[in-house]
Order: sequence, then structure tokens, then C-alpha cells
Amino acid sequence: NAVASGTIAPDGAQSTVAGGSVTYAHTLTNTSNGAVTYTVAPYTSAQGFTYTYATNPNGPFSATLTGTLAAGASTPVYVRVNVPAGVTGTPSEAATLTVTLSAQDAPQPTATAQVTDTTSVQTVQANLVKSVLRCPDVACAAPAAIPGDLVSPDDILRYTLLAQNTGTSVLSNVTILDAVPANTTFLSVAAAPGVLFSVDGGATWTATAPTSLPTGEFLAGLDSDANGRIDAADTLAPGGSFQVTFTVQVN
Repeated sequence: NAVASGTIAPDGAQSTVAGGSVTYAHTLTNTSNGAVTYTVAPYTSAQGFTYTYATNPNGPFSATLTGTLAAGASTPVYVRVNVPAGVTGTPSEAATLTVTLSAQDAPQPTATAQVTDTTSVQTVQANLVKSVLRCPDVACAAPAAIPGDLVSPDDILRYTLLAQNTGTSVLSNVTILDAVPANTTFLSVAAAPGVLFSVDGGATWTATAPTSLPTGEFLAGLDSDANGRIDAADTLAPGGSFQVTFTVQVN
């Protein structure tokens, strides 16, 4: 007599953002003693996600998937999960997807195989805080608040720029761009180890703080992979931050 059985694996877990999508790759194997017809059932999401299936990573994807497999044969099954753009917060859904295998030989028994894909929605959010204090001298060992936000010629001002990852997703290629304020003269810029500077729009990077700004502005970024440049491989984890300070003198 025909016996129906099969497996689908592995379970998957990925994250995306509102309006994004992820694709899971699985292998469906017919462990029956004969050929089967398989069907991947539609999945109804409690979060409003959309689930579609295909045997090719490039599609076409559809809400159901049906095919045949010889005894011992396997097929890839790709599951694409689309998250609506209007999703708010950081929902997560563990979807257990069911494949039904029906033996083609009498008495045509059926069996099911299941796989679970967990999709999490993350937020992409960054924050840049800029503040300024007045220094008693160039060393700026004891900067203080500026009463009434009023400054005078020859005053020395220290600006602090704090870049923060305030979302739940890892950020990449995070840079700070700032310029010398009007009617001031650049004195210095500084940051903690790991921060690189560029004064040519990001064409070149250096760990050495620039002593002049040819264009009146600078870029700063966190070199998380320590390769001497800022690019997409450099990341800032959720809750992470880096800080840059620069000092100017009022003309």
C-alpha cells in the first residue's frame, strides 16, 4: 500500500521594516514510498502580512503552491513575506506553514509537513543632537552654557554632535555632515577612536582629525569594521551612538 510522508526544513527567522519583504528558502522532500502531489496551503496572517510561495527565488510567487514529487525527490520552496507599509510598532509573527502530501497510488493516503518562519518588523530611526557651549580658552577644559545665546567677537565655541541609533534595526554607513558657522573661524575637531574624518566629501577618510577645512565642512563616521573607510559595511547597532566635537572662534 502507498504511504504518504514528507519533510520541509529548515525553520527560518528574518527581520524587515514596514513596507519591506523577506524570502525564506526551504527544501520539501518526499519520504513516501511513491509519488505524491503536494500543496502548500494559504496562510492568513494575524499581523496583516502577505505570504506567497514559489519554487524559484525569482518567482512567480502565488498564494498557494502545488506540484508533484517522485519518491525520494526534493524541491525548493520559497516563502516570501510582504509587510504592509502602514504597519506600526515592531510586530513579530511566527507563521507555521503546512504542506499536504497526497500519495498518487491507492489508497491515496495524505500526510502533512510543517515549517515555521518568524518575521519581525524593525524600525529604522536615527537622531542627531547638536549643542554648543562657550569655552574660556582654546583648551576648552571647562565649557559653559551661553547666557541668552549671545556671543561676542573672539568667543570660542565648542559644538557637540551626537549621532544615535534610536530604532530597532542596525544602521549602516552612518555619517555626520556639518559646516563651520557663518562669521566664525574653524579651530579644531575631535572624536573618540574609531571615528574617521573626511574633508573631500567622502572621497578619502582618515583617523587624524583635520586641522583645516578647505570647503568649510567635514564628514565624520564610525569605522566599525576598522578598514580605514566609511561604507555600507560600517554599522551602528540599536542604542549605539558616536560623538564629534568641533571648536570655532567668533570673528
